[in-house]
Amino acid sequence: MKRSKASVKKRIRGKETSQRYKRRQAVDPVLEADRGWLLSTLEADRKAPVSYRRTARKL
Repeated sequence: MKRSKASVKKRIRGKETSQRYKRRQAVDPVLEADRGWLLSTLEADRKAPVSYRRTARKL
């Protein structure tokens, strides 16, 4: 089954039968400060003609 003995014992003794990993929503404090500007810039670039769009490097 490729499970450790401790994991098997925990599942047998407990009521919980499934072992699911619940990932939390990641928050990047450095990026959060400029999130509004970045989203508005990306939206404007999406509407612009292809020749005027910025690359990821230019942002």
